[in-house]
Amino acid sequence: MSEVLDIEVDGEIEDRATGSFNDRSVQWGLPVAIALAGSLVMAVLVLVVLPALMGPKNGVPAAIHAAPSPAAPVVPSPAPAASPADSRITTAQAALSAWGEFVADGDLERLKPWFAQDGPQYQQLAGEAAGLIGNPGPGYTVTTEDESVTAADEAEAVVTTNVIWKRLAEEDQEYGWEVVLRRADNDRWLLWTVRGSSS
Repeated sequence: MSEVLDIEVDGEIEDRATGSFNDRSVQWGLPVAIALAGSLVMAVLVLVVLPALMGPKNGVPAAIHAAPSPAAPVVPSPAPAASPADSRITTAQAALSAWGEFVADGDLERLKPWFAQDGPQYQQLAGEAAGLIGNPGPGYTVTTEDESVTAADEAEAVVTTNVIWKRLAEEDQEYGWEVVLRRADNDRWLLWTVRGSSS
């Protein structure tokens, strides 16, 4: 069994006996590998890249059809803004509160921002001031409930309310009053008088 060895110019040895089989595998192996790689690349392009570039059918991604999306968190609606306080009601409340403080020491300065000084209620309290100054005592906390403006025009308003007078060591006193307000020159409401509620 003889083998023929050829020495090439570049110094490599070629095995002629087995060379024909190896040459064929080298000659066909590379083109087949290239063809397979090209086929794989084309399959990826057709199956993955091309659909992604074209976008979803009917404008809805397939994932949404496959599974429902998680529910969005429920965000509560903002509470409606509170309506601005009626200045007639807030004036009546402030005047009655000042009245409760006035009882402690007879200080008319407490009443002046909230009472019409020419009104009958201020005049009555001014007459009582001297007795309170000489005989100071605890004041009252005065609160109101169920306030409503029952009659009003540009110059006068009537606030109907339940008025609660509270003082330490005494039983609460509750009255149904109509608080009559008059509009002053500076456009502010001032307490004119109080009277028992007709209702």
